[in-house]
Amino acid sequence: MSAASPVLRRLMAWHTARYLLFWLPVFQLYLSGTVGLADALVLEGIYFASVFALEVPTGWIADRLGRRHAMIASPIAWGLGAVAFASADGFWGLALGQLGFAFGMSTGSGADTAWLYDHLRDTGEAADHEAWEARIASRRLVAMAVGALLGAALGTFDLRLPYLAFATACAVAAGLAWTLPEPSHDAVA
Repeated sequence: MSAASPVLRRLMAWHTARYLLFWLPVFQLYLSGTVGLADALVLEGIYFASVFALEVPTGWIADRLGRRHAMIASPIAWGLGAVAFASADGFWGLALGQLGFAFGMSTGSGADTAWLYDHLRDTGEAADHEAWEARIASRRLVAMAVGALLGAALGTFDLRLPYLAFATACAVAAGLAWTLPEPSHDAVA
């Protein structure tokens, strides 16, 4: 595996920023404290049903409009979902946040892997794809752990703070994705 080019370093930074899930340790506390356990479970259902329903249409975005565009849209949607959560005072605000999270998850799902493969193919390094995926996966896991620790600390002050911190990280991720080149790829007919 070759050394990381500036482009691949930005991709790794994108993964880091996108997966600083500060809200993860406070999520269930925040939901059940805001709307109660029964509605929290309904909101979970809204999220998972929405991810399922959006997977194909958002895959089309990555294939037709470009992987880079999907990689920009994903953290923007996650960030908007986080802002909706932080400002919600009831079920419908949280439902809107869940839709933002679902759109962000499904839009980023696969677009980053396709972008990486296409980029490595364009640079003659496609054989390194698996090694880069492993390196990026480890970076994501570290980011999630750091985000959880910091989010728990922020949540001791106010359960909305981890969502606002995540929205900030998502803005950074969107900016990083903006700087990435769009690699060549064969659009699905």
